[in-house]
Amino acid sequence: MTSALEHHMEGIHRKLTEKGSANLNGGELTSPPRQAFSCAALLMQAERLRSVDTPSELYLVMQTLADRAFQQHNRRFLALIENSNLSVPLARALAPQRQGFLTRRTRRAADRLRVPTSHGQFTAAQVPQLIPLDWYDRHLQDFTRQLTVPSRNNITFVRRAASLKLVQMVSGHTASECSRILDISASVVNSTLAQLRQRCPDRAWGRFQDAVESIARELGRAQVRIDFARRRQYLADWEISGEIWLELTRELSLLADEPRHRKAGSVFVWSRVTEGDHLFCPLVRIRGTGARRADARTVLRQTYAYFGKQGEYNSLRHRLMEYSEQIARRCDLEAPVQDAI
Repeated sequence: MTSALEHHMEGIHRKLTEKGSANLNGGELTSPPRQAFSCAALLMQAERLRSVDTPSELYLVMQTLADRAFQQHNRRFLALIENSNLSVPLARALAPQRQGFLTRRTRRAADRLRVPTSHGQFTAAQVPQLIPLDWYDRHLQDFTRQLTVPSRNNITFVRRAASLKLVQMVSGHTASECSRILDISASVVNSTLAQLRQRCPDRAWGRFQDAVESIARELGRAQVRIDFARRRQYLADWEISGEIWLELTRELSLLADEPRHRKAGSVFVWSRVTEGDHLFCPLVRIRGTGARRADARTVLRQTYAYFGKQGEYNSLRHRLMEYSEQIARRCDLEAPVQDAI
């Protein structure tokens, strides 16, 4: 059967190299072979591709075929991609990637593919800057354990990379382009992916891709999906008011140095409401430019206390968590957020 299929392909190659073959009918390239044996061989190959278990495995197979096709007839390959109604899984498998992320840095014909997700029920706006911890716990802990350099930053890197991948799946954009959609600095995105690539064995990237696929399916089936982009937009110029802060810190001595504490508390609330990276809260970085504000270091140092310290910080943290839920509801209802308490 392999010989029969090779014989069919040799006939097409001869036509491509003959004079006047520039106008070779595209149907001759995409139609099944007329000979039954070679047609059966082609259909068997197609069925084997359809039976590949995971997107990462399909990608490995199709990249080998695509590279070979590009080397032999790059213009024809490009024409087939642009003029064919490719299925989403096939288009995604043909698009060039580097460790799970689309790239436009090669000269391959498939660079022009803009690949959407097969789970189109959700949008990029419904992806937070960091995937929620419960998603991470269910799907990505195993991948993180494959990283070769232990670091407290690994979980944040993986959560950030997963959000980028989800946005890429629904947009077809590169990681740098997705960073703008998520309001994250492109330099931080590039650093994150560079760190993960250094720490992750090549064989483990398939686990990352398959895990994010599982998250995408879960998100696509969700009855309620949050518009995180709208929450970020709604809180772009927001900070807890002095009056609300007095209420939140009642009977707590943390009221000392109130402006610094209040801004840090606002960053904590923002990160919970938006499922966002506190490093990119508008109170820390200027939206659009990504530049750090003058007091960013001081604010971040104080914010970290709200994430982990005990005592009065623990009491205030619980109050801020309850307050965050009120702010989140008001964002989703597009109601005024400054008066919530």
